[in-house]
Amino acid sequence: MTDPSPDAQGRPRSILVVANDGLPYPGCPVSGSGLRAWGLGQGLAARGHEVRFAMPAAAASPATSTGPDRPLLYEDTGLRALIAGVDPEVVVFQHWIRVLATDGLDVPVALDLHGPLMIEAAFQRHPDTDMAQLAAVKTAAFRRADFVTCAGEKQRQYFLPWLLLAGGDPTAESIAVIPVSMAPETPEHLWPDTEVNFVYGGMFLPWQDPSVGIDTLVSVLESEGTGRLDFFGAPHPQFEMELGVFEHLEERLRRSDRVMVHGLRPRDELLEHYRHSHVALDLMRRNNERELAFTTRTVEYLWCGLPVVYHDYGELSPMIREYEAGWVTAPDDAAELEKILRSILHDREDVRRRSVNAQQLARERLNWERTIDPLDAFCRRPVRASRGPSGALVGDPREARDLRAELDALHSTKTFRALRPFRRAYARLRGRRVP
Repeated sequence: MTDPSPDAQGRPRSILVVANDGLPYPGCPVSGSGLRAWGLGQGLAARGHEVRFAMPAAAASPATSTGPDRPLLYEDTGLRALIAGVDPEVVVFQHWIRVLATDGLDVPVALDLHGPLMIEAAFQRHPDTDMAQLAAVKTAAFRRADFVTCAGEKQRQYFLPWLLLAGGDPTAESIAVIPVSMAPETPEHLWPDTEVNFVYGGMFLPWQDPSVGIDTLVSVLESEGTGRLDFFGAPHPQFEMELGVFEHLEERLRRSDRVMVHGLRPRDELLEHYRHSHVALDLMRRNNERELAFTTRTVEYLWCGLPVVYHDYGELSPMIREYEAGWVTAPDDAAELEKILRSILHDREDVRRRSVNAQQLARERLNWERTIDPLDAFCRRPVRASRGPSGALVGDPREARDLRAELDALHSTKTFRALRPFRRAYARLRGRRVP
C-alpha cells in the first residue's frame, strides 16, 4: 500500500457519502441502510470533515430537494459524473452495489457494509437473479475499495473472506467495525399517562419474520384488556419485494381493536411517536440474515428511550442484557414472551428504569461521535489499497468491467423490482431477456 497524499499529518477532508437508499430528510421514510449512511456522515462531520450526501432520486420526496442542506440526488446512469463534478477527496459508499461508478476516477474509496446483501437477495427468490454475477460485482467492488467497514463483529467475520477473494492481504489489512450509531444527544422521553403503548416499526422485508412476537403481543393485549400496539410498517417504497409473512400479519393486526396500523411515516414523525411510547417490540425469527444483522431500528428505539423486547442471538443482545435496556428472550418461546409482556403491562416502574438504561446504552456505546474513529482515521490519511485483479480468487475482471458498462446504461425509476437493474444486466450478458 502507498499513500499518494502529500499531507502525511492527517487533516479534515471533503467527503461525499453515497447512500444506497433514502436519507432522513423531510418527508422521507428511511430504511436501515439510509440511517447507516446518515450516521457515518454525521460522525465524520462531527470530526470536522466537510461532508455532502448523495441519495437515489427515486427515494426522494418533494421536500427533500429544498433547504440549504439538501442532498445531491442521483440516477444510476449519472452517478459517476456526479462524483466527478463534486470532486471529493474521499468517497464513502454505503453498500457495494454502486462502487464501480468510481472506475477511472482517482479518488480514495471507503466501502461500508451494513448487511449481507447476497443473503438478502437469496431470500427474495427472484428466478432471474444470478448469484455468480452478483459475486463478480461484489468482488470487483472490494477490489476498488481502499478501506472497508461494517457494523459488527459477526459481520466482520462474514465479510473478511470477501476481502480475501478480492485479492486483499489478510496479514496486512482487515475490516473495521463501526456499530450503527445515533447522535450523542438523546431525545427527551415523555411518558404518556395512558395504557402501556408498544411500537413496532419497519419495512416489510422477506428475510424478517416477527410473527411469533406480534401474534403473542396482540393476544396478551386482548386477553388483558389493556395496552396498545402502534404498528408502523409497509412494503419498501423503492424496491418491489415479496411480502412474506407480513401479508397475513397485517390482516391480523387490522382486525384487533388493540392495534393501530399506520403504514410508513417520515422519520421525524416516527421519532416523535417513539418519544411518547413505552416499549418497542423487535423480536425476529432466527435465520442466516438476522444473525448477521446489526439492527438499526433497535438502536433507534434505544436512543429514543424505548426499552426493547429483543431476540437472544443478535450482536446487540449482550449489550441490552448488560445495561438492562430491555428484555432478551428466545424468539420462538411464546410462553416466556407472554410472561415478559404481562410483566411489562403491570410494572410501569421497571419499564421506566429500563428506558433510562436504554438511553445510557445509546450514549455510551452507540454514539457516532465515539464510534467513527476508524473511518475518521482513514479519511484524514486515505491510504490507497494495492489490491488488483491478478490477486483476486474469484470473478472475471473483464466481465465485471462489461457489467459496469451495462449498469451505466440503465435508468433509475420510481418503482422497480429489487435488484432488477442487475438482473437485466446479467441477462444481457448471457443472451437472455428479462420481461
